[in-house]
Amino acid sequence: MTPRPLFFENVPLALLSTLEVGGKARLFSQLHSAEELPEILLRGEREGLPLFWLGGGSNLLFPDGLFQALVVRNHLRGVTPLPEGVEALSGTPLMSLVAWAARSGWSGLEPLAGIPGTLGGALSGNVGANGRELFDLVQELTLFREGRWERLSREGLSVSYRNGPFPPSTLFYHSCRLRLRREDPAVVRQRCREFILKRLEKIPGNPPKVKSAGSFFRNPTLPSGEKRAAGFLLERVGAKGMRVGGAGVSEKHANLLVNLGEATCADFLGLSDLLRERVKETFGVELQQEVLNAWEHLER
Repeated sequence: MTPRPLFFENVPLALLSTLEVGGKARLFSQLHSAEELPEILLRGEREGLPLFWLGGGSNLLFPDGLFQALVVRNHLRGVTPLPEGVEALSGTPLMSLVAWAARSGWSGLEPLAGIPGTLGGALSGNVGANGRELFDLVQELTLFREGRWERLSREGLSVSYRNGPFPPSTLFYHSCRLRLRREDPAVVRQRCREFILKRLEKIPGNPPKVKSAGSFFRNPTLPSGEKRAAGFLLERVGAKGMRVGGAGVSEKHANLLVNLGEATCADFLGLSDLLRERVKETFGVELQQEVLNAWEHLER
């Protein structure tokens, strides 16, 4: 059997993100086992390329032109039940993990039902919804950084709203242990369905056909100290339906920016600047992107 190629050159970045935007990756690899990690690290060092760890590409904006990096898509998948929860590999799709837990009668992940991307990406951004953040459930992390493997307890790790314990893409999350509780699978599944329906109400049209990265901006705190949803502020400044080039704001949710066709990274950055300017002029608050600019998060 012919060995599977480990590296590919000049791969279109639009194929690697849900926004379907970007130029080309100078070098691309897919990690299917931890044993492949040393060869990937060596190739990046030999080529003088920083690494960019990629999950599902669902909260990400790639640059136009040539992205001078070794982009590594994580395909490490699997879930193992434990006495008080589960251990899951970081390449496991978050939706698959939530569905597995529901079928198996493990409760805790239901508020995250319907969120795309992988577990590794969710850890990197401390993903959250419906009053629950992923790190509310994390017990332990296994990761690789600075040339060595580490196993870290949740205690002592500092996380915050949409921020994991380490800067995005500065290390490789291998797996994590989640503390869950036992409950009737039928009850857990029903709760998941309710959260998914709630999420779909905010997504225009047929979700698989929408080219978006989810919520584009983080929810800010106003100068008065009041916490407000970014979508609420954006709607008040007339964001719905606005567009720059091929990038537009959904007519259904003002914090959902979508690729209307052949959008570029420059289109999204231009639209982002315009929206932030309007919100700042009206409410005196600077919106921060929740979607990551890939070029700002390279492992060097």
